[in-house]
Amino acid sequence: MKVFFFGCSGLLSLACSTFVALTSINVSEQNQNTLYIKETVAAVASSKPLNTETSHAELVSVINDEQAMEVMGDSIWSVDPVPSKVEDGVPLLKLQANRQVLATLNLGQVLQLKVPGLDKVLLAELFSTHNQRNNMQVWSGRLLNRQPGESILVTKGSHETYITISTKKAVYSVRINNETGYGTMINETQVLNDLVDRSKDKEKSDSTRLAQTD
Repeated sequence: MKVFFFGCSGLLSLACSTFVALTSINVSEQNQNTLYIKETVAAVASSKPLNTETSHAELVSVINDEQAMEVMGDSIWSVDPVPSKVEDGVPLLKLQANRQVLATLNLGQVLQLKVPGLDKVLLAELFSTHNQRNNMQVWSGRLLNRQPGESILVTKGSHETYITISTKKAVYSVRINNETGYGTMINETQVLNDLVDRSKDKEKSDSTRLAQTD
């Protein structure tokens, strides 16, 4: 009987050791993967050459990977994907900004930008800054996981912060109250297209009414 219990104890000890070893391997692999993602995105942000073993396809895959969204960048806001209408008919998206992130913007910082309607979270890196009159601070940045030429412009005043996100698909403007963090987002391209459509509809209606009068 004593031998039996000793044997069970030995098997239990072996099982525990195996579990700990496997867990350590998994954690190590996760840490290495996270480090790889950070180093890869950091290399893109600083325009440094990447490891020659990293192909372009692998790079795009890493930057677009959901895990990269979790380990890279400071989330600057949470946004309600359902638009609310204002009196002039312009669709607004309500958002709540992270005031701590807004208060500590700096060169080289990577921001997470959640924009409803886009297929993924945007990663923007701030690469230049300057001051304007009335203590206005301006940061320019590029979108890391989008196409070349897509950008972000942050203009921070004493009371409000204005952010413009320019993508191939659309231009988005954001207005944030620095004190409360409350803000709104507008799809400027959609607003312009809606305005053009309404103008065309009005011209068509006017033409029809004029034809009926004649």
